[in-house]
Amino acid sequence: MMDEQGYGRLEDQIAWYDRRSASNKLLHHALKIIVIVAGALIPFFTGFLWSVQGAEVGRWGAAIAGVIVVILESMQHLFQFQWNWLRYRATAEALKREKHLFLGKAGPYADADDPRKMLVERTEACISQEHGAWVATHKRGDQGK
Repeated sequence: MMDEQGYGRLEDQIAWYDRRSASNKLLHHALKIIVIVAGALIPFFTGFLWSVQGAEVGRWGAAIAGVIVVILESMQHLFQFQWNWLRYRATAEALKREKHLFLGKAGPYADADDPRKMLVERTEACISQEHGAWVATHKRGDQGK
């Protein structure tokens, strides 16, 4: 089939991007669900509980829910879970595409003089492109500090 050097790295990278995509998706969804629930509780605390239990309970409940929303939204912005999820998923799919084209001797691999070398070059280009996007995003985020 193919030497372990090129193909093994491709398999490792596909698995890494798959895992990172899944974990970022999970974190993004978990934070968003908590933000939605905490945000929905603010009117509950300020309206219903305020009148039933007294101003103190409603005030504290609304304040805590508001703090939770701000903290989680700030974490979402800082760590870019949604953007990382989508970017890692796109990279994993691009690497899978390269794998299938190579194995099927299709696309650019059909007439290549050295398909193994081409696979390594195209795999590394895909990874390098994703890494460059990651660095650019984090540099942009650090400029505000």
